[in-house]
Order: sequence, then structure tokens, then C-alpha cells
Amino acid sequence: MKIELLDDKTVKVLLSKIDMTAYNLCYDEMDYKNPQTKRVILKLIDEIKKEVKINLTTGKLFIEAFPYADGGCILYVNVLDPGKTETQSQKKLNSGFDTPLIFVIEDINLLGVLSNRLMTRYSHIILKSALYLWDEKYYLLLYTYFKMDSEIMKLIGEYGKFYGKGTIQSAIVKEHAKELIKNDAIAMLDGCLY
Repeated sequence: MKIELLDDKTVKVLLSKIDMTAYNLCYDEMDYKNPQTKRVILKLIDEIKKEVKINLTTGKLFIEAFPYADGGCILYVNVLDPGKTETQSQKKLNSGFDTPLIFVIEDINLLGVLSNRLMTRYSHIILKSALYLWDEKYYLLLYTYFKMDSEIMKLIGEYGKFYGKGTIQSAIVKEHAKELIKNDAIAMLDGCLY
């Protein structure tokens, strides 16, 4: 198990297949109404408290689960601000779907390497991706589940430049650039270009 503090209200918990087996969990059967899932979540919260400095008592907890490689699972534990509902918080988390991050990468080989790294580290939070060509430069649009913009930008900064974020910038790219891959661009590019 790996526990990582993402910010003062968010923790990422990576459970390997071995961890899932030890906790007698299966991603497809996880449900907070299930007593076994509840027990495991309570144990994980205790582990989080021991390992990272985060106050999990300032509000309700919002927990999202995503499947991970080879039968593992990734959990995001968010402390909701007092007074916020789960629906309000979920809207905030999912707002990335309509506001893509846009990056410019000049080299096709770097784009292949980048796609591999994105698939390896962030495939569980990238809802969709698209690729465009404009003035001999590649424009990568990423729509994400979770607000990890700074982490993704740090990684992509090694390969290209941040162009902008949001519907206006994406509309500009879509109007002026040639669409190369409409959906699942990073999955298609992963490993095939380098």
C-alpha cells in the first residue's frame, strides 16, 4: 500500500493486488453499503492518519475508487468543507471533464514517450484525450477526473509547453488545427511512436 498526500484535503491511496487480497476486496464488489468495504475503509483511514499529516475530522469524507493495474485499486480520499454536500464536491472534482488541459509538443517521438508516462501514472484519472496538428506542432487535450493539474503539468513540462485550459482555448485549437485523434489519443500513442 502506498499513501500520498496530494494537498491539505486530499490523500491518494494505492492498493496493489496483494493489498486487495489481504483486505479481501475486489474492485468490482466495492460498495460502501457492504460491511467488508466499510471495515477496510475504516482501517485505511487509520493508516492514513498514521502516515500523513491530514486532519480527517474537519468535515465529511468523499472517497472515489478507480481500478488499477493487475487487480489493484486507487482511492482518493477528500475532506469536504463543512456545509458542502458530496454532490457539490463531486461536481468540483469532475469539472475537468469540460475544461481540458492543452499542451503543445513539438516532437512526435517525445509525444510517444509522454503518452507512455501518462498512461503509466495517470490513466485512471484521464477521461479522454485528443490530438491535433497545427503549424507542425502537436496539441494534446486532456480531460481529467480529478484535480491533479499541477502534477500532470509538471510531467508534461518535461516534454512540451502548457498552452491553456478550458473551453475557449480548446475551441481555438479545434477551429485552427487538424484533428489527428479524436478519442483516447494517449492510449493510441502509448508505445507506438518511439
